[in-house]
Amino acid sequence: MKFKSLLLLSICFVLTFQLFAQNEEWEWYTNKDVVVTKVLIIGDEIWSSSRYGVTVRDFDGNIIKEFTDRNGLLETQTYDIFVDNKGDVWLGHFNGVSVYDGLNWKTQKVSNNINYRPFKPSAFAEDKAGNIWVSSYSGLYKYDGVSWEIQISDILKDSLITIYIDKMDNIWVGTRRGLLKKKGNQWSHFHVDEKKPNSDLILSIIEDSNGNLIIGTDGGVYDFDGIVFTRYSARFKDLNPAIFDYAYDSPLEMSFDSKGTLWLSEPLGGFSKYNNKGYYKYHTYIPMFRNQYMFYSFPGSDIDDISSFDIDSLDNIWAMTIYGLIKFDGVKWTKYYNGISSNYTTTGAFDDFGKLWVGTKSGLCVYDGINWVSYTNNNSGLISNYINKVKFDKNGTAWIGTDDGLSEFDGVNWISHSFDTVTFKEVRNIEIDSKNRVWITANSLSLYMYDGTFWVEIPGVNTNKIAIDSYDNLWIISGGLSKMNTNNFDEFEVIDLGFYPQSVFLDSEQFLWVKKSNGLSKYMVYQDSLSKVLEMDNLKVDLFVIDYEGNLWVENYSGLTKWGKQDTIRYEKSYLLIPMTDNAEALIPDRNGNLWVLTPYNGIHKLINAFKIQEKPKTRVLGKVYFDKNKNNIKEINEYYLTNQKIILNNDQKSYYTNNNGYSLSVDSGYSYQLTYTENALYNSVQSDDIYFKANSDTIKINDIAVYG
Repeated sequence: MKFKSLLLLSICFVLTFQLFAQNEEWEWYTNKDVVVTKVLIIGDEIWSSSRYGVTVRDFDGNIIKEFTDRNGLLETQTYDIFVDNKGDVWLGHFNGVSVYDGLNWKTQKVSNNINYRPFKPSAFAEDKAGNIWVSSYSGLYKYDGVSWEIQISDILKDSLITIYIDKMDNIWVGTRRGLLKKKGNQWSHFHVDEKKPNSDLILSIIEDSNGNLIIGTDGGVYDFDGIVFTRYSARFKDLNPAIFDYAYDSPLEMSFDSKGTLWLSEPLGGFSKYNNKGYYKYHTYIPMFRNQYMFYSFPGSDIDDISSFDIDSLDNIWAMTIYGLIKFDGVKWTKYYNGISSNYTTTGAFDDFGKLWVGTKSGLCVYDGINWVSYTNNNSGLISNYINKVKFDKNGTAWIGTDDGLSEFDGVNWISHSFDTVTFKEVRNIEIDSKNRVWITANSLSLYMYDGTFWVEIPGVNTNKIAIDSYDNLWIISGGLSKMNTNNFDEFEVIDLGFYPQSVFLDSEQFLWVKKSNGLSKYMVYQDSLSKVLEMDNLKVDLFVIDYEGNLWVENYSGLTKWGKQDTIRYEKSYLLIPMTDNAEALIPDRNGNLWVLTPYNGIHKLINAFKIQEKPKTRVLGKVYFDKNKNNIKEINEYYLTNQKIILNNDQKSYYTNNNGYSLSVDSGYSYQLTYTENALYNSVQSDDIYFKANSDTIKINDIAVYG
């Protein structure tokens, strides 16, 4: 693997690696905070560990250092962070530890010759003699400064969840089957419920300022006096007896602030706290009847999925959620989300400036090649955070389809489009026609059109898969393939392909690709007909896309395959690429020859130099015809001639015409018609200076400029 760190903001993480012998180079953009295992405040820095290494932030949320196996660590994946009495930072890995003295890293592999299970620590602790103790899924380890020793005992055969050393130097270990205590060389075993000795899971252990032990279990929080477990909420029951029927937590972590308030976190349950006023729970979504008692709901605050937290000297809580870093000062929550909101990416598109817009289940992310900007319904006018589709109109306005309606964003202003009817809730697909009208499909399979002022539901069309060609034909998958004229809804044609189509895609050459159960079919699109040019059978296709070189990319359960274009009807299977054991949600080629693969669990993969970039097409004016609009003597314009080659164009007086041979006709201020030719290696068309223009049955030769009328 070749590792490369790119400068990105906050939670965006990039890996670069090569596969096989073909020198493919991948970059990986991911929200590494979704799997944070530990947050620890060390001085004026916030350290967090994950499978992607260790990230160090300042109190403004900025990343100031990152550590992996490429710059000092034994291994990149890190399970825990601990600071000993000398100030050294300990990191726990699958096979050992990394220790940082503030300048340099030292690493040690920790072997296990007893049960041969990996080290994989769950927590660290230090006794008064300076020995480091580690609870692990393979047992209990002790490091005396020279060597490692694994403790041997039948009582320690279970996976150890956590470890704590109290003020009396007793060692407490939480397991899946109760609480263990080591005093000297003697071990004791305790159960919250002696009637169910194998059912109590000990998650966390802490000590208050008076030396009282507090135990967090999967069944709640308890005081433990060495003999009896008592509900911790009983300390405060006299304040409001009714609410403590709801005081039920399964804290993975617990911590006291300077005022003696006990804070608890749950992976799916938000924050809770106990203080001299009672019990409070901070939660994103809470049943309303609970709010009147003790629950504080913060819609959109993303505080439910907390992986780890710590408290600074000013009693600010710093926590890592699946979306990134948050801070709570006792009054307000502050988010530090400047990267990919979620590794669950759903859709994407490039705008005219080359920025990548990525939809996730947690918001919209925009990447300019250096930095990420995230939009959610909490910091913008985005109607919902679950994004299904992103599309840009001819003005560069972004249209974002979500599970709760449609958002329109021009870079400054947000507009929401949503009806009360269920049919318009979940927007699944978006297309833009030549008149800049917006076409969408919704969750009820209904089809809608927006002309800039009004929404119109197209009756009798049930679909969520559509595409619009250069003739403004709307291609619809609805039990079969249908074509509808977007300018005349009555022109609706059902096309028998001989198979059941599953989706449609129009490439940059305006070829229509149709996905079927056993492969793909490719068609040439004419104004009034289709012509099949290619069948690719016995091909498993989950997703596919055509890049700007004309190559076909196919994704399925086996990975990602490139089919190099030889010509219009021949594609050669180039190679098989499998960057991750993950399926894809979208394949997006960019204008620089890269292919972006959006996944539902592992963020974004970018294949660098996936295909060759052609030179930008050169356009030159071949001829221009002026006419007198007052005479109105040009009734019909429908043909141009290039020497003996006829170029057929639409005849309905649109402002822009084009065909598949690189020629286009445009109207200039209503006074002239201009014919241009775009040089493109895909077509290899013959050029000539002899251009003919046909109008009202008269044919006029054009060399540079000719006047008619």
